[in-house]
Amino acid sequence: MAFENFPTSLQPIFQQNMLERRFQEQLGAMNAYRKSAYRLPVEKRNGETMIYSRAGRISPVLDDISPSSNTGLDNGLTGIGGVGAGNPTYPFEQFPVSIGMRPYFLDLNLIQEQEVIANLFKQNVDNLAEQAALSLDLYAMLTAFNAYLGGQSWATAADTAATTFPVDNINGFDTQFAQTTIPTSGGGSATFSYGLPTTVSPSNPLPAKIYPAAGGAAVVVSIIGVTADGTNVSSLGPRLGRSGSVTLAANATWLEGDVLVADDAPQMLRPNGKQSAFALDATDTIGAQAIINAVAELRANGVKPPLANGTYPCYIDPVVDAQFFTDPQYQIMSQGQFQSPDFHNARVSQNFGVTFVPTTNAPSFKLVNHAGANLTVRHAIVTGEKYVQESPFEGTYDAIKAMPDMGVADYRFVDDIVLVNRLPLDRAGQIMSMGFYWIGGFVAPTDVTITSAVVPSASAARFKRAAVVQVAAQR
Repeated sequence: MAFENFPTSLQPIFQQNMLERRFQEQLGAMNAYRKSAYRLPVEKRNGETMIYSRAGRISPVLDDISPSSNTGLDNGLTGIGGVGAGNPTYPFEQFPVSIGMRPYFLDLNLIQEQEVIANLFKQNVDNLAEQAALSLDLYAMLTAFNAYLGGQSWATAADTAATTFPVDNINGFDTQFAQTTIPTSGGGSATFSYGLPTTVSPSNPLPAKIYPAAGGAAVVVSIIGVTADGTNVSSLGPRLGRSGSVTLAANATWLEGDVLVADDAPQMLRPNGKQSAFALDATDTIGAQAIINAVAELRANGVKPPLANGTYPCYIDPVVDAQFFTDPQYQIMSQGQFQSPDFHNARVSQNFGVTFVPTTNAPSFKLVNHAGANLTVRHAIVTGEKYVQESPFEGTYDAIKAMPDMGVADYRFVDDIVLVNRLPLDRAGQIMSMGFYWIGGFVAPTDVTITSAVVPSASAARFKRAAVVQVAAQR
């Protein structure tokens, strides 16, 4: 849109496309988690929430048909159907994404020396660009970790013959996919999850297990309700955790530190067989085998590597990255690593099947562990294709293009982010507004319909496209 009405000292900056160039350079340098997110825009005029559907696979045929039953127009087959038929032969699952706007604006007072004005203007552009890139990268990170850290937590207090189980994090215990059973073409039946996950209840229970921290057999339980604490004291912090309690269908007994795991919880790996962050000790640092196991988990679930070099990105912060170099197995297997063509400053390890992507945005939190010691918990995550979906609102660009060109504001689009510079409209004509906004949402898609019936090596996890490695650190 027009920029002729802007101050003379700023017009050359617009004319030389400095805004777009500087904005784009900052965005490219900051992206990490968002870079491998799958982009699928939200269509216009469909409301604020889009529900995406994904079809499951058809179960394999393992038995021959009996020659005596191969008669009639249906050749003796039962349960024949398809999409929309009375007896569908494969399930559908759904996941929603809600759109919102994330804005930030700065004011610039133009009553200053011309040289200072230009410097402040450019500094604002740089800072807004960095903030926009970091905001969306953290949005992608939080979306992924909220999904892949959920469905498992530990008891924050002991109880005997009770149904109210207090946990550090209730995320992942509060919803469950509905189940249905249908006949199959071989005369048998199949049970599967379908639709959108709905709130757990006595009629929609979530199967789970309690694993004693001291060892021993797991206790099978059923979760029928979830209650969040009035004040959130989760160790994971307010962005990733919600402290509270789950309600069990029957009495159970547990000790502090016993671990509750939903049957559809995502895979989380920890050193030395530790079952929770609460159980970690200072010596539980990362090693090569944890990354190898994470890659194996993705491959077992049929998740494809998203990078052009055939590897999975492994996002690690500098502290976790430094721990690798104390592991003898890593030292041997990392020989011959080379630079990644997909990520700046990343390194590729063909032996591991991953591209190690450095980031300062990985989540970490502090807690007092089972032994009463202060500990920092950090995370690496190995991701497959479409582990997070970014859904920008496609109506943003069209709406701005449809505005009458009044010469009041200049709009620049970079990576679905809108940079806005508005003329001084205050009484004194001194204060210019600068800012950005992004409209859309992120979601971690589920793969609940991909079970061992259709991919024999698949897990029961609701979220299958990433694997988190949780370790202890000194800072």
